Amino acid sequence: MRTLNFTIKAKTVESYLYGGYLFLLMDDGRILYVSYHRLIHMLCEKYPQFDRLIKLAFLHNEYFKSKSVQLILGIEELKDAVRRLWSKAAKEVSFEIDFSDIEEYCHSMGEWNSVPLDVYMYDLRMYVASNEGVMESRLNPDFNDQYYRLRPTQFEKCFDSKVVSLSARAGKVVLSADREGLFYGDALVENARVNINDHNNIPGRSLRTGWSDFDIINYESARQFRYLTNDTVNTDKLSSDRFRFGDKLERKEIVNFATSAFDMSQMMEHSNIDKEAIRFSFNSKGRSFFVMNDGSFINIRIKKVEGEPIQYSSVSRPLPQLSGAGLKSPLKAAVVPNGCVVEFFDKVMLYQNNEVQLLEDIPVYGIRTYMGSRNYTDIVTVTKEDSVSFHSVDVFSTINSARMFPHQ
Repeated sequence: MRTLNFTIKAKTVESYLYGGYLFLLMDDGRILYVSYHRLIHMLCEKYPQFDRLIKLAFLHNEYFKSKSVQLILGIEELKDAVRRLWSKAAKEVSFEIDFSDIEEYCHSMGEWNSVPLDVYMYDLRMYVASNEGVMESRLNPDFNDQYYRLRPTQFEKCFDSKVVSLSARAGKVVLSADREGLFYGDALVENARVNINDHNNIPGRSLRTGWSDFDIINYESARQFRYLTNDTVNTDKLSSDRFRFGDKLERKEIVNFATSAFDMSQMMEHSNIDKEAIRFSFNSKGRSFFVMNDGSFINIRIKKVEGEPIQYSSVSRPLPQLSGAGLKSPLKAAVVPNGCVVEFFDKVMLYQNNEVQLLEDIPVYGIRTYMGSRNYTDIVTVTKEDSVSFHSVDVFSTINSARMFPHQ
């Protein structure tokens, strides 16, 4: 099913959706933020006949995950009616916002000095990675204000070497520093910047990482990786303000990072996958995806049993080939519910529910999904040379029919 989408015409190098704000890293060096709700209001004003659907699709993905909606849309006639409305909106909504129309509503956080290589937002902080290290700003939202206005701090350097990718979960921020290795540090620091030192380092190469629940997979190249296990404890220390700001509530904290490691050869001992034929790999929670040299696309389950080595299932699942992608290698991939988004040199493609859909047919700067967000789980943002596009993907396949009385 087609995505609902709209575009902001702006010259940016990175963009990020977080806590009701859109953050834009402009090509002239400015780091700006603007109310995302204001943008959606502009969209609703142009298409009042789809007002409620637009708000559900772009502002409140969590409503589709509630048990009440699962119960209501478990009635196939109702689900079909909403699906038809979605399809109609996807065909009719064609909306572009020019940056000049919103620039007066934008607020400044400062400027970047070195071209950003990655951006990540976690625990009410923005991290910007570049050749010169990682800069951090605390957002400081005012929760006594009905609009949660931000009072961001000036950017401070929290890491002093080149970082190509970063992420965070369960109280840890993780930096991929290419040939210098994988670094990690405590992200939950009150009223102070995060400090990541050289002692918290996993030697070897690190180009990117992917979380599998609270463990992490470190990718040393497009196809090679190691699975790192982490020790966690239940905790109530993690910031409740993050939940108010739209993050999913985390109830675990990582206390020991990378307590054991498993390379891809160990994990594939009992699988039917030829590791030499892998062109590109990435993962979601409990599963890995492989784009093979022949263009085929494979999904396989990660088996984690306490006291046993981490291994792949003996059976892999072939997925539809990435139609139109030929044998070109992916540049990046990101996970969405029941699928993933894959960026190639000249296009962006969505794989979801055994179907493949072309999202963009031009080269892009980057793709981003928001699986750690309550509100934006079903949204894909695509940053391009002269615009940022927002795609709300199919949510109906993720709705289960809820039983009214689960004990029966």
